[in-house]
Amino acid sequence: MFDIDYKFSYLVLTLPFLIIWVIIFIFKKGLRKEMLIVSSITAIIGPISEIIYFRDYWFPESMFSIFLGSFPVMVEDLLFGFAIGGIAAVIYNFIFNIELVKKRVSTKFKSLRLVSIVMIVLVVLILIGVNSIFASSVAFLSGGLYVLIRRRDLLINSLVSGTFMMVTVFVCYYFLYHFIFSNPSEILSKGWYLYGTSLGTTLFNIPVSELVWAFSWGFLAGPIYEFITNRLSI
Repeated sequence: MFDIDYKFSYLVLTLPFLIIWVIIFIFKKGLRKEMLIVSSITAIIGPISEIIYFRDYWFPESMFSIFLGSFPVMVEDLLFGFAIGGIAAVIYNFIFNIELVKKRVSTKFKSLRLVSIVMIVLVVLILIGVNSIFASSVAFLSGGLYVLIRRRDLLINSLVSGTFMMVTVFVCYYFLYHFIFSNPSEILSKGWYLYGTSLGTTLFNIPVSELVWAFSWGFLAGPIYEFITNRLSI
C-alpha cells in the first residue's frame, strides 16, 4: 500500500487505462488509425463532460489544471478521455482479431442524428433531476440502441465492448483500491458526491455507478467508428 497524496489519486486512477491503450496500440497496427481518431475526439469531450459531472457527481483534485474562468480543465480528464475512448472503440476488434472493410452504402446525417439522440436524452434526464452519471449512462445506451437499429450486425460488438469496459474498470479500480491506495474510502469521501447516499452503492469499494457508466460507454463507443465510417467486420 502507498500513502498517495489525494491530489495525485485521479492521475493514478487514469494510468492503468493509458497502459492498456498503449498495449493495444503497440500490438495491433491495423487499429491505430481508429484509436487515434476516436481518442483525439474523446480527449476533448472528457473535460467538457465535467460541466455536468462536477455539478452533482464528483469533483476530484487535479495535479494540474488550466482555469477557463472558474472552470478547471484537468490534465487527468484529457488523459482519461483519450484512453477510455480509444480502448472502447477497438477492444472488440482487438480481442477477436477482426479487420474492417469499407461499405459502399452510406447514410447522410447519421452522425448528427446520433449526437442529437444522446444530447436530447441527456438534457431531458438532467432537467428532470436524474444524477448526471446515470443520465449520461442512459443517454449512451440510447445512442447505442440507435446504432443497433441501423446496424444490427454491430450487436455483438456493442455487448462485448460494453462488458469489457465494465470489467476493465472493475479490475483497474480493484487493483488500485486494494493494492495501491492505503485508504480508498478517504478518496471516495473527498471527491465523490454520492458517497454515503442511497445512490452511492459500492462493490469492493468500487462505485457501482462507475461500472454502469463504463458498460454504457462501451456499448455506444464500441461500434461507433464502424457505424460512422460505414465499415464491416471481416
